Amino acid sequence: MTGLVAAGVPNLRDLGGIATASGHVIAPGRLWRSSHFGSVSDDELDALRAIGL
Repeated sequence: MTGLVAAGVPNLRDLGGIATASGHVIAPGRLWRSSHFGSVSDDELDALRAIGL
């Protein structure tokens, strides 16, 4: 699991590498989570889009 710093997107992290209940592993970059996306700036949004989010 890795984090990405974006002031307008608190606690943003990639959940890749975590094992699922069925024994599979989430691929890096496939599942991201955050506590809130409502305060993301235009620059942060551009950066998130650049990595495919």
